[in-house]
Amino acid sequence: MFLTKEETKEVIRKRIEDIGKKYGNDARLSVMEIITLSTCITEKSELIPVTKWNDKHQFPTVNAIRGYIQRGQLTAPIVVKSGKRVLLDEVLMLSWIRNKGADNV
Repeated sequence: MFLTKEETKEVIRKRIEDIGKKYGNDARLSVMEIITLSTCITEKSELIPVTKWNDKHQFPTVNAIRGYIQRGQLTAPIVVKSGKRVLLDEVLMLSWIRNKGADNV
């Protein structure tokens, strides 16, 4: 059975929704975390300084990212602090944006 990328996304979304209904929100969040972590294995991740995020990506803005960090919406392992520098794991950040949805970010 071969599915298109969109069909695969829909199957995953539906299964995660079913898990949430059957086992609760904690189980749903755990599954989403596992999927995010598995993405790290398959995609090459790069640490990008927050100040340089918009050099590679238009969204979200650097100021918005700083706000997410200050409000605790973005934490480790997405945010990596190295001395005074604050870095973002690119793969995890993009996954976080996709999972949150543009209207919630």
